[in-house]
Amino acid sequence: LFPDCQTFIPAYFLHHHLILFRYIRKALTSELSIEMNFADPDVLELSKVYKKVTREEERMRQFVRFQKTADGIFFAVMNPLYNVLPLSACFFQNRFADQPWVIYDTGRKYGLYYDLQTVETVQFDGLQIAVEEGKLTLGSWMITNRLSMICGKIT
Repeated sequence: LFPDCQTFIPAYFLHHHLILFRYIRKALTSELSIEMNFADPDVLELSKVYKKVTREEERMRQFVRFQKTADGIFFAVMNPLYNVLPLSACFFQNRFADQPWVIYDTGRKYGLYYDLQTVETVQFDGLQIAVEEGKLTLGSWMITNRLSMICGKIT
């Protein structure tokens, strides 16, 4: 039911921690598999949450649009309903492996930066975007964390 739990759980965990806790407790204590027991309210609710988050992740993958900045970085601004940037990092790293990019989540005030080798989380010191002579420039920003994920290359 939840094929990629390691990335799904952080995306929605803060809002549904009790449901997730009860689901995990039931999964560990039950002799039978509970993941298809949709009569259980926690299983049903968690499956709904999973569908919402994965739908938003797919929407982000489909509709992100990059603009090239003056320094050659491709930049995109998004405001997804859920924190799906970490879920999409490997997709964008594989899809746009030959160009540096930043995807910024305006609602959560952080972004992902790919430097042709690793994906890192970044924060902007008051996001400032300017257009000078037809070129997009970004204000100051800093790398805040390296994501500990390994993305396989799509061939």
